[in-house]
Amino acid sequence: MASKADVGFIGLGRMGGPMARNLAQAGHAVHVFDVDPAAIAKAAAVSGITVHVAPGEVAGRVDALLTALPNNEIVTETYLGRHGILAGGRAGLITCDCSTVSPEVSQKIHAEATGRGITHLDTPMLGSSPQAENGEVFFMVGGDPDALRVVQPMLDIIGRLTMHVGASGMGNRIKLLHNALGAVNAVAVAESSRVVLQSDLNGDGFIAGAGETITWRLASGILRRDAGGGAQPIVNGVRVFTLTYLDATGVVTSTSSAVRSVRIELATEPTRTAAPPSADIVSTLATTVRLRNR
Repeated sequence: MASKADVGFIGLGRMGGPMARNLAQAGHAVHVFDVDPAAIAKAAAVSGITVHVAPGEVAGRVDALLTALPNNEIVTETYLGRHGILAGGRAGLITCDCSTVSPEVSQKIHAEATGRGITHLDTPMLGSSPQAENGEVFFMVGGDPDALRVVQPMLDIIGRLTMHVGASGMGNRIKLLHNALGAVNAVAVAESSRVVLQSDLNGDGFIAGAGETITWRLASGILRRDAGGGAQPIVNGVRVFTLTYLDATGVVTSTSSAVRSVRIELATEPTRTAAPPSADIVSTLATTVRLRNR
């Protein structure tokens, strides 16, 4: 693929928006779509970006297309819907889904795409907004390695490292395990922080010592990805993992149970007014992290 080929980008949120902009600033003509008018307006102001009215319209204009979307349902509809990517894409199109979704969603899209002569790669990311802004995302890729070599020049613009990890779905399997690693560390630090704050222990000493541990760094890193702190980044980090791995394998440990309760209580009941116990634990962690980072 030519270094200045037309590229599609669907999903212009805090990750996708900067990535699409970086591609345009590198000289690519970028064709975009998003359901959020504000995101569309921001993208349209960037030289080299052209806005379209549907995912399928974007797919019909490019030979490579990236998506960065919130969840299984939106990714599935964006690819397989009536006006979706596969409906509008031409044979030979390569799609890279940078979203964190279940491996089964990636494999379903891959199978449907293959039947249309389209190659689908699951390309989940390690990193957050600062890495997206600076072009330092780490991509883990599942799917055809030959297709990856074709789109590698574009991934090099928006990321610092790309690793091929296996067949379709394997990128997301590894990403979910990374999310789980951060989440269980966050819960462990939350529990310890709560004990300190509810006892006569020296809180400053605990925070100073904890700050030197890898567990603290993993946990506080999750919270710092969200400008407002709080529990929601942890919920996002384990949402798909708990649904996919813990439910499918039946693996239950004390820590995974705590993580699961955070997901169930916060992700499925976001409007409840009384915070459940696990929400209180994570809120304590958020407070402790903010104290350390003052």
